[in-house]
Amino acid sequence: TADDNDDTADNGNGGTVVTPDSWNGTAGVTAATASVVVTWNWGNDQVVNGFNPASDTIFIDWFEPSAIDVSEVNGDVVFTMASNNQTITLADVSLDDLSADNFTIMRESTGQEILSQVGAGSDSSDGTNNEAPSDDNDNGGTGADAVDAWSSSAIYTRGDVVAVGNAVYEANWWTSGTDPANANGGPGTGQPWTYVGTTDEFGADNDNADTDGDDTDTDTDTGGDDTNTDDGNTNTGDDGTNTDDGDTGGDDTTDDGDDTSAVGVHTRINLESQSQTITGFDTATDMLHIEHDIFADQLVIADTGDDLTVYIYDENGSLLSETVVEGINLADLTEANLLVIEEDAYEEVMAQLEQAAAGNDDGTDDGNADADDDAADDSDDTMDDMDDHEDDHDMTDGAVMTMITLDSTSQTIADFDPAMDMIHIEQGIYADQLVIADTGHGLTFYVYDENGSLLSQTVFTDTTLSDLTMANFSVAEEDALNEVAASLGQEIETSTTGNGFEVEYDTDGSNPPVITGTSDMGGNVYQADFGADDIVGFDINSDVIDLGSTSVHGMIINMTPDGEPIIDNPWGSSMQVVQGVQLSDLSIENFGIVGNEHFRQDLGGVLSWEQGVGPRDSDTVYIRSHEYGVTEVIDNFDPATMKISFLYYGTRERLVVEDTDQGLMISNETSGQTFYFTGVEKADLIPGNVEFHHDQVIEDNLEAPFGFDQNDVTLVSRNDLLTPTAPAGETTDGWQTQTGVGAYSDGTEPEETSTGPGALSSDGGEVTEFGNGQDTLSIEWDYATVNVITGFDPAEDQIDFGVMGVDNVSVWEDGDDLAFTVNDNGGQTYYLEGIQAEDLGLDNLTGPEWNDIVTADGGIADQLVGLGNTDPELV
Repeated sequence: TADDNDDTADNGNGGTVVTPDSWNGTAGVTAATASVVVTWNWGNDQVVNGFNPASDTIFIDWFEPSAIDVSEVNGDVVFTMASNNQTITLADVSLDDLSADNFTIMRESTGQEILSQVGAGSDSSDGTNNEAPSDDNDNGGTGADAVDAWSSSAIYTRGDVVAVGNAVYEANWWTSGTDPANANGGPGTGQPWTYVGTTDEFGADNDNADTDGDDTDTDTDTGGDDTNTDDGNTNTGDDGTNTDDGDTGGDDTTDDGDDTSAVGVHTRINLESQSQTITGFDTATDMLHIEHDIFADQLVIADTGDDLTVYIYDENGSLLSETVVEGINLADLTEANLLVIEEDAYEEVMAQLEQAAAGNDDGTDDGNADADDDAADDSDDTMDDMDDHEDDHDMTDGAVMTMITLDSTSQTIADFDPAMDMIHIEQGIYADQLVIADTGHGLTFYVYDENGSLLSQTVFTDTTLSDLTMANFSVAEEDALNEVAASLGQEIETSTTGNGFEVEYDTDGSNPPVITGTSDMGGNVYQADFGADDIVGFDINSDVIDLGSTSVHGMIINMTPDGEPIIDNPWGSSMQVVQGVQLSDLSIENFGIVGNEHFRQDLGGVLSWEQGVGPRDSDTVYIRSHEYGVTEVIDNFDPATMKISFLYYGTRERLVVEDTDQGLMISNETSGQTFYFTGVEKADLIPGNVEFHHDQVIEDNLEAPFGFDQNDVTLVSRNDLLTPTAPAGETTDGWQTQTGVGAYSDGTEPEETSTGPGALSSDGGEVTEFGNGQDTLSIEWDYATVNVITGFDPAEDQIDFGVMGVDNVSVWEDGDDLAFTVNDNGGQTYYLEGIQAEDLGLDNLTGPEWNDIVTADGGIADQLVGLGNTDPELV
């Protein structure tokens, strides 16, 4: 009989006797050097032919014992990973042919299970003892401050401290069954433990250290009879005789023999993993294991609606796999559910967990009915949080719009203000090209091409998804819009009829309209709130509807079939009717100061239409959105000579343009207002004969449903329309004009319109004169504008390129002037009068630290050099 303490004893198969020091096997191979690698490969069934037990080796990854089974079937050895729908078969090899010399097994407890079944372990008649001996060593303790001894059956998470002998180790992440003495190296090394000192320093309690894996040491039982076979977990049962299966409950007298109830299912995710969907994930026991080959920049974990999705990318940013965990969000998880090997990936994931936990308990209303919500609020829960226009929202034209396009460069946005700022996801970005995730760096938008390669990432620091509502977004593509809504946990309602929502009056007193003060005209100021009861008794001569700083993406003004104003939710059926008055009777004074520029434009368009203000050309069909129950049929429309205009359109959302049996349909999903052009298809339309005002296209992409480019449609001035009052010092766009591609002209000269504020150069550009001292020219998005800068001094003045990317700006010389053109933005150009490329140096060129537009290949420096600049700092 082999001596249990002799690691070199022959087991009769040319291998070594399995002892406590060799539960991992003795092959000494890695995943890169082994003949056969047993690791996670979802749904794969592999057959290995020609395996030679005398020389070949097997590497078994970090499988839990419950996750892998080895058996002999019809003369073959079969490794079965049932939870991973996977098998690996060694053809014409028996269990007796194998020994510890064939194996390297990463997890000791798994090694115990497997090695006890191969070679001598599969035949007890040779007398070899393959059971690890009991270890009742007593190293003594130091009392209350002692460090607990490591137990092979216990589960440890990051920060737990244990002792093995006289050494003390700290867990780097979730771990169980791995002896710290054999697997330590600190974070980033791939090892689960870090050596942190000795028992003399910490004071360790090793009285009952269980390092043998048999879980039969005698431990303290707080129950009755102290006759307890314990697996390392505290049992408070009072029946005394207990074989513990991992529960910490009381009266537990059965042993089910299945440790999965305590350990759970581990899903391994590595670079070789296939896309998979996990159902029934148990946050009490189950785990996602992000393996050693995945680093932070290859990993995105994001809530996708009601599910959690783990995206894995290669080093070039191409998507490799998606693991979807159904019915689970980040906020449902704890560190115990995530085993992340690489340190940078670990830090990223932990930061996301912290953010998710904070967002899950921040006291805000997510717009959904809570169990204790008043019944009066239930009908308005769908998107109520888009109506966040409380007193601390002071959105003005200082709002910042971040544009995300297929051509965008990666960017970091600091100081994003959810109360006023907007994120525009432009045309061509569809749902399968967009991932939105709270990350350790901030809220991140990942954009991919059609092949899954990463194009850009836009990071909003100190911002999370829970800070935002749909009012912060303008999204061109419908499926991407739905993706955004799902990420926010918000619902976009559709009408049951498909023809807009029903007008519903509500005066039941459950949620009365709020009067916030007295108007300058001596009447009441009503807070606009589509979740509140209707406003009754409104006096058009003195009362005011306070829209505050609400975004037009979260609230619009519509009209009932009877002509009454509706304070409306563009995304759902909730509404507040101003009963007993006509929208056409209201003046801009009845809306006071309107903080949101786009709301001023759209409300002004609606009031202008109702009051007959503005153009009414006979060859133009004016599309509106505010009239519930209105359908118009246009016969004999000639796309070549007639126009479609959105000058009076009252929203930026839910525009539908499609071909139907009745002809081309242009409709709004909220009000259901619809226009049919009989005998016309969408393909018949000419971009230049479809008119918008500036911000509808350049900032909100209303041209997208037509399939047009913003540079091809016609822009008309809205200067002749009514416009509510802006906050002090703010202006309202809409003066810009553009003649679109193919626009019909009857040969008459168009009436001259304003081109906006400011002095103009002889070339039509706005002139800005720089004076003494340092001045800065900021290159910003401002569609089709021309700016002429005089007095630019290269000795002290600067050009700030802001968020512009390398592909966004072209530099060229126009005679004696140097020009900077913002590409694909209607010819927008800045001219430095009297300046040439060779006049500028690196000190003149600036931008945010993260922006490399100046120094990148093809950037500003390269373009200046191409124009003749020889400054050594630029070359």
